[in-house]
Amino acid sequence: MGQLAQARDLFADAAKAAISDGDGAALAAAALGVGGLWVYEQRGFLERARLHQLWQQARDAVAPGSIAAARLEVRIASEAVYDGGPVDAVQAAVDALAPVGDDHALAEAYSLLHNVQLGPAFAQSRLGVAEEVVRFATRCQDQLLSLMGLCWRTVDLYLLADPRADQSLQELRERAEAAGCEAIAFIAHVMAAMRLARAGRLDEAEAAAVAACQRGIAAGDPDAPAYLAALLGALRWWQGRGTEILDDVRAIGTSPRLGSNDHVYIAADACLSAALGDLDGAEEALARLTGIGLAALPPSSSWLTTLFLAGEAAFMLGDPATAAEVRTLVRPYAGLPVMPSLAVVCLGSAQRTLGLAAATCGDLDAAVEHLDLALDVDRQLGTRPMSILTEHALASILTARRSNDDLDRAQTLRARSSARAARVGVQLPAAPDWLAHRPVQRHRAGLRPLPGGWELTVEGRKTMLSDRVGMGYLATLLRTPGEDHHVLRLMIGVTLPSSAVSNTQAVLDREAVTSYRSRVKELSALLAASGSDPAGMVEQRQELEAIQSVLRAATGQDGRSRVFPTDQERARTAVRKALVRAIESIRTVEPAVGSYLEATMTTGYTCRYEPRGDWVVTVED
Repeated sequence: MGQLAQARDLFADAAKAAISDGDGAALAAAALGVGGLWVYEQRGFLERARLHQLWQQARDAVAPGSIAAARLEVRIASEAVYDGGPVDAVQAAVDALAPVGDDHALAEAYSLLHNVQLGPAFAQSRLGVAEEVVRFATRCQDQLLSLMGLCWRTVDLYLLADPRADQSLQELRERAEAAGCEAIAFIAHVMAAMRLARAGRLDEAEAAAVAACQRGIAAGDPDAPAYLAALLGALRWWQGRGTEILDDVRAIGTSPRLGSNDHVYIAADACLSAALGDLDGAEEALARLTGIGLAALPPSSSWLTTLFLAGEAAFMLGDPATAAEVRTLVRPYAGLPVMPSLAVVCLGSAQRTLGLAAATCGDLDAAVEHLDLALDVDRQLGTRPMSILTEHALASILTARRSNDDLDRAQTLRARSSARAARVGVQLPAAPDWLAHRPVQRHRAGLRPLPGGWELTVEGRKTMLSDRVGMGYLATLLRTPGEDHHVLRLMIGVTLPSSAVSNTQAVLDREAVTSYRSRVKELSALLAASGSDPAGMVEQRQELEAIQSVLRAATGQDGRSRVFPTDQERARTAVRKALVRAIESIRTVEPAVGSYLEATMTTGYTCRYEPRGDWVVTVED
C-alpha cells in the first residue's frame, strides 16, 4: 500500500484495458487511480496533457450525475488549480458530490480539496476539512484515506503552530509504519527531519532528510527531491554554506517537475545569493519574482515561504519597495509559522518577515516590536536556528536605532546569539551595509515656557503642562547638555564660584561672601544715581535681587556662611524630587520622551543632562 509509482503504472494499464473493453465504469476508476493519492503527482507538460485527455474520455464514458462523474469533476478541478485554476471550483465540485452520500467518494473529495487549500488563507478552516476526511474514511473503513486524513491533520496542526502537532505526528508515524503505507510513512519521516532541524540538531536532521528522500523516491513521490532540497537549503543557509546548495536550488527552480504555480526556489535563490554576498545574483532572482508581481503569486502551499525568502533578500539588499509589498501581503498572516508544503521545513514566525520588512522601510520601532514577537513564537515552537538569527538581526536593528537602552540590549542579544550559534553550528551573518551605516534618525521634542505653564511639542503634537518647580530645573539642564549644575545653582538660579560647590566647604566661603556684598553696594549705588539708563536699571535690579537671594540662602541670621552637609542635602533631595515629578508629568502624556529624559538625567549634588539615542529635546526661550 502507498507505492505511488507502481500504482500509477497499474492504473494506466487498467485504463488501457477498460478503453479496449468499452467499460466506462472501469475506465473512470482507472483514470482516477492514475491521478494518484496527491494532486499533481504527474508532472511535465506532455504527461499532464495525456492525463487530462484520459479524464475527459472517462467523464464522457460515464453517466452524467453519477458518482463516478462527480468524482472526476473533483479531480479535474483540483488538478486545474496547479495550472492556475480557482480553488473555488474544487469546493463547488465537492459540494455537488455531498448529496450523493458516498463516504468513500466524499473522503477522497475532501482529501483533494485539502490538497489545494495549503495556502495560508485557509489556515483556520483547513483543519475542519482534514477532520472530514477522517470521518468519512473511518465510516467506509478505508485505511489509506484514514491515514491521509490523519496526515492532513498533522500538517494543519504544524502550520497553525498547535502544540498537539508532535503528538499527531507520532500517531501518524506509528499507524503508517504498521500499515506498511510508504507514501504516508515517507511524509512522516520528512516531518521528523524538520523537527530535528528546528531543534538545532542539524547533522541529525540532514541524515534523516536524506533517508526520507530515498524512501520517497522508492515510493514514487515526485516531491521527494524537492523536500530534501528545501531542508538542505535551510540547513546550508543557517550554516553559512549556501554555495553548496545554490546550484541545486537554481536547477530545481527551472525543473519541469516543479509546479508551475510554485516560485519558492526563485525566492530561495535570491535569499541565498544575498547571504553569500552575490548582490547581483540576488537582485536578478528578486527581479524575476517582482516581474511576476508578488501580489500575483498563486496562493500555493509555499506562498508564505516565498514571501519570507523575498523579504530576507530585500532586507539584505536594502530594497524598501519590495519590502513594503512583502509587509503588506504578509501582515494578515503574522500569527502563522513559515512552513512550506507539508510542514517540511520550519522557518520560524512570520513576525520575523514583518520585522525585517519594517526595518528595510525605515520603521525601526515597528521592526523591534515584530522581532520581539517573533522571538516569543520561536521559543514556543522550539525553532532554535531561527530564534538565533532573529536575536542577531534584532541586535543589529537596535544598534541602528540607538534609542534609550538599545545599545545595552543589543550587546546582550549579540553575545547571547553568538554563544547559542556556536552550540548548534549556525553562522551569524553580518548586518547589511545599508543598516550598519544608516544615519540615526532623531525624534524631536521641544519645551516652551508660557504664562502659567509649559508647552510640550513632540512631532507636531502639543500638550500643556503645569508650571512645576522641576520644569524650570529641567529646562536649565536641557539648555546646557553635558554641563554639571550644582543643586544650589539650580535652586538659586545664578552661577556660584567653584569654592561654593565643594562637599567639604561652606556653601559660600568668606571671599565669595565679601565679593557678593561688595557687588550689592555697587548695584545699590548705581540704582540710586539719577539719569541711569532705564533698560540698564532693570538688569541691575535683577542682578541685585539674585545676589541677595544667594546671600540669604547661603548665610545664617548672624551673617555667617551656612555649611554642608545639612543645607546641601536638603537641596539635593528637593531638586531630585522636583525633577522626578516634572519628568513623570511628561511621561504621562508622551511616554517615549519621559523615558528618554529619565535615562539621560543624572541627579545628585550635581545634576547633568547627557543626550544620547535618537531624541533631540530643546527649550525655546
